[in-house]
Amino acid sequence: MAGGNSLMNEIYDQFLLCKICYEIYKRPKTLICLHTFCSDCLEKHQDAEVERSYRYMLYSRAISCPICRKKTELPSGGVCRLPDNFLVDNLTDVVNRSRTTSDQQVPCEICKPASGRRLAISKCLDCSKLLCSNCVELHKKTKVTEKHSIFDIEVEKDIKCKVHDDEVVRFYCEPCEMCICILCTFQEHKGH
Repeated sequence: MAGGNSLMNEIYDQFLLCKICYEIYKRPKTLICLHTFCSDCLEKHQDAEVERSYRYMLYSRAISCPICRKKTELPSGGVCRLPDNFLVDNLTDVVNRSRTTSDQQVPCEICKPASGRRLAISKCLDCSKLLCSNCVELHKKTKVTEKHSIFDIEVEKDIKCKVHDDEVVRFYCEPCEMCICILCTFQEHKGH
């Protein structure tokens, strides 16, 4: 198992650390050159570039990559509208999950302030919250959250589609911001 841990550590060090702040990525954003940085780090980098260009009376809606200096045109809305790097985000979750041991499990994010010691066993994909067994049951019974997609973080079983009960979620529809199955891609979400 030591080989597996060294591989996880190498992946963590090589691919999951921002090359600006040298910390694990927080809201990773991708530039046109495919380099990835934390959203906040890119904001600070953009502010520094704007300050420099202001001195020389130049104005640009582009940001240069801190590594290769290739220019990326900023969409309206700025850095926060750059594409998210879902691969890095998900890989970070996988590596962090493999690094945690059984005595370092994550507490429930819903009832944490009240009880403090319940450990999370599931995650809601719609809320992006970790839930203990009690909160999972409440989540399923509450009218607002009863149709949310919940998966077991320990088993990582397949998640059933909300629309087609016999299908498994395999895709994410960006315009609708929801997880969908293969049938959804040809029906309700065709062309998305």
